Amino acid sequence: AQLLTKAITSILNPHYQSWFSLHADHGEASFAQSRIFLDEQIRFQSSNKKTTAIYNLPLLCRLSESTMSIECLQQILRQITEKHAILRTNIRMDSVTGRITQYIQPNNIHDWFSFHTSIIDDNNELKIILNDELTNRTYFDFNQGRVFRCHIVRQRSSITNHNDFLSAGDWIIFNFHHIAFDGESEQIFLDDFQQFYNYKQQVQINDEKTTLQYIDYSIHERQIDMTAAKMYWRQIFKDYETIQPMILPVDRKLPSNGIYTGDGLSIEIYLNNEIVKQFIDYASYSNATLYQLCLTIYYTFLYKLIGGQRDIIIGIVQANRYRPELQRIIGMFVNTLPILIHIDPYDTFEQLLSKVKTMIFESQPYSNLPYQYITEQIPMKKLNEYNLLQTMFTLDEYQLN
Repeated sequence: AQLLTKAITSILNPHYQSWFSLHADHGEASFAQSRIFLDEQIRFQSSNKKTTAIYNLPLLCRLSESTMSIECLQQILRQITEKHAILRTNIRMDSVTGRITQYIQPNNIHDWFSFHTSIIDDNNELKIILNDELTNRTYFDFNQGRVFRCHIVRQRSSITNHNDFLSAGDWIIFNFHHIAFDGESEQIFLDDFQQFYNYKQQVQINDEKTTLQYIDYSIHERQIDMTAAKMYWRQIFKDYETIQPMILPVDRKLPSNGIYTGDGLSIEIYLNNEIVKQFIDYASYSNATLYQLCLTIYYTFLYKLIGGQRDIIIGIVQANRYRPELQRIIGMFVNTLPILIHIDPYDTFEQLLSKVKTMIFESQPYSNLPYQYITEQIPMKKLNEYNLLQTMFTLDEYQLN
């Protein structure tokens, strides 16, 4: 995958040069970090601690066999925070410059993660704890570098005289703030955890002075010439003022003050194995990915739902790790893209799928333009940033035992 990424990068930029560590311990926040920072501070009213958190990313793990000492667990987390400086980085607004900045803190002062223990009698209590980890916004303070916490949940029946050891069946919740973590970071964290656990002190932590850190990405990112990307998105939305706003049949109006509570509702719809197989077979037949197929289905659904509106914008998320050097770094890289599709009522589903595939493919070289810059390319007379994307689409894959 990294070789493919590098090959694509080289094709798109014949003057491609590898990024190296800049040995920085402070600098301006990345575009993605700035977006998360402002969104939580303004749109979700961070001063109101009763507001539901929307950027907590809990990762639930279960000890399947053997035992594990709590001291060993804590030591592994110290090694991970030493390797990935983003997990001990302050992010705050500079009162002088007005810019959002980040400062890496030394790892030898104290533990930069908080550590908590709960004892439960049944899994219903676990669900309550997990929901709290997901929604409680008091757990993180990125102004103080608190972006990561660990919560061990022990079964009362498994506790013995050896209280310093976790037993099979106990749970560990690793919780991260989205400003320092994304979906791709999850596997990186788990891989590093496994490596440190398997080899204990034998693993050599990469030299921070030579290893690319997230702050290096933040600095390099701001040096990229994004002129072509701005021109591309400006062309895509050149007729935006003629597009009718998408009116979704929702039963809750958006708040007039633009401040949200973070509360929401999820509805699960199960598809049987036969339907899923048909999806996969059709995607293969159409030389499309399952993601492209499902996105096309969603466009079709919205087209029928809102009375045949022909221009529909759906937000999608990109991993945005467009260089091989970024594949093994923990941090927030994700970018949001507004994908505009014009639907011809006389098109077949196959033709619509082809449009979606083409749009996704053609947008890739310009997908690293930060969302806040994409909105700047859209005619401002009509644009309301919070109404540009009224709906998002994601496709997550999980392996179930």
